[in-house]
Amino acid sequence: MNEKPFAGVLFASDYDHTLSAPDGTVPEANRAGIRRFIDVGGRFCIASGRSVRLLSSRLELVPVNAPCLCFNGSACYDYQAHRLLWEQPMRFDAQRLIDAAVAFDPGIEAEVQTAEGHFMRGQPDQRAYFLQTQGVVPHFGELPPQPWMKLVFCVPSERTAAEAILIERPDELPPQTAQRVQRLWDFLLREAGDSCYVTRSLPRVLEVGPKGCDKGAAARRLMRLLGCDRLVCAGDAPNDLELLQSADLAFVPRDCDPTIAALDCVHFAAASADGAVGDAIEQLFSGKIAFPDRK
Repeated sequence: MNEKPFAGVLFASDYDHTLSAPDGTVPEANRAGIRRFIDVGGRFCIASGRSVRLLSSRLELVPVNAPCLCFNGSACYDYQAHRLLWEQPMRFDAQRLIDAAVAFDPGIEAEVQTAEGHFMRGQPDQRAYFLQTQGVVPHFGELPPQPWMKLVFCVPSERTAAEAILIERPDELPPQTAQRVQRLWDFLLREAGDSCYVTRSLPRVLEVGPKGCDKGAAARRLMRLLGCDRLVCAGDAPNDLELLQSADLAFVPRDCDPTIAALDCVHFAAASADGAVGDAIEQLFSGKIAFPDRK
């Protein structure tokens, strides 16, 4: 009997609303499943849109034994060795894009993410409150010199800042808010779609980074770097699209974004609050879901 059945397998999971529940907690079922997966030879990492600093505040909640992917794959950081394995900053005029976006919709919150920290355009509000709950104190005032790693645009909620950090489903947004998010998305694509990607990580949050970077390509790169030959991925939102499509096996929480639920390549796991990743790992152990034959 093979005592290490998942040796050579990398499991790369999104964090928010995949590993974590909508209230930000990490279900014990996920932690137990990951520990079991690691015990039989698997490598586990987080593939997140979060910055290196923003993700570090969550690692104490999740057992990982591989470097993690940050900034939607633009960087890979080994938290155990405290070493950056790679990074790809934005090379387009991101300052012009922020100015244009704020002029297009003056009520949005704009954020610059760099390797050094988070910088906000405007006054503290819901996005800034969220960062502070994660142990990250954003800077206000003058933005740092370019190049930057990623831009974040947040369409505010009518709820209080404390209520707004709870993860909503896209279909829970008021119609006018959903339309506002879509108009901003379309604007960003028109302005900079030739030189960057624009994606949605949360129902009211749009992210912009260097074109050609995505979680899927980064996960495959990390898989090869670790000497693994199979890739399992889990995600819930549009910024996980390439991650799921690149996987040998892809899982989504039952309460994932409808656009992700519609993908042909995904298998459904428990809802995020019930331990989606733990359930996905249980499906692997039980043999209910098997790796496709090698070509």
